[in-house]
Amino acid sequence: MWKTALLTLSFAGLTAFATASELPAYPFIHVNGSANVTVIPTVGEIDLDIVSTDADPAAAWTIVETRMAELKDVYAALELDAAGIEMQSIRRRNKRTNVPGEVIPETICSVHLTIRDLSKWDGLVAGLLKLANIDGFGVAFSRDDRKRIEKEMMAEAIADAQAKAEDMASGLGRKIAGVGGISAQPLKNLTYAFGLSTAFEGRGGAPVESRRSGLPTFIAPQKLSITVDVLYKLKER
Repeated sequence: MWKTALLTLSFAGLTAFATASELPAYPFIHVNGSANVTVIPTVGEIDLDIVSTDADPAAAWTIVETRMAELKDVYAALELDAAGIEMQSIRRRNKRTNVPGEVIPETICSVHLTIRDLSKWDGLVAGLLKLANIDGFGVAFSRDDRKRIEKEMMAEAIADAQAKAEDMASGLGRKIAGVGGISAQPLKNLTYAFGLSTAFEGRGGAPVESRRSGLPTFIAPQKLSITVDVLYKLKER
C-alpha cells in the first residue's frame, strides 16, 4: 500500500512538472554525445604587467617605454613578429603598504604577447625573465586551427549521440525518426527539471586553455572535450 501510494504521488508530481516544463508531446530519446582529442598547442600567449613605482609620472612613463623597447628587442632577437606585442592598458594607482597611511604610487602597463612559433618559446621565456619591472604573468596556449578542430569534434559528438540513440531505440524494438532538438549546452528543461543528466562538466564546446602563474618552460599536450545534448524522435509503431 505504501509503495502504491508513493508511486501515485511520484507520477502525479511528474505530470505537473512535465506540464510546467513543456515536455515534448512525441515519444523521444534523450542522449548526449561527446568527443575528445589530445592536441599539441601551436600558439602561446602571455599577459604581463610593466610596473613602475616612480612618483614622477613622466619618469614612470619613461620606464614603461624602456621596458616596451626591451620587449621588442627580445622579439627581434628571436625573429618573432613584433605585431605579437600589444599594449592593452595603462593606469596609475596608489598601492597601500603594511604601514598605516603609507601608499606607493604605481604606474601599470598591461601587455599581451602572442607567439606563433613555439619552437622559440623557451627563448622568449628566458628573455622575459631577464627584464626588470615585470609582474603578473599569465600564460595560455591554444591552436591556430581551433575552429577546424571544434567543427570536427562537434560532428564526432553528434555521431556519438546518434549511435547511442539508435542502440537505445533498438533495445525498445523501435527506430529513431529524426532530431527533435540539439544543443551544445544542456537542454535545461529536460536535463535539470527531469534529472536526465547527472554531469555537466566539459560542456560548451570550447577547448580548455591552461592558465597559470609563472612562465613554464615546457608545453604540455591538451585534452579538448565537446559534449552535445540531443533529442531524437521515435518512429510510430
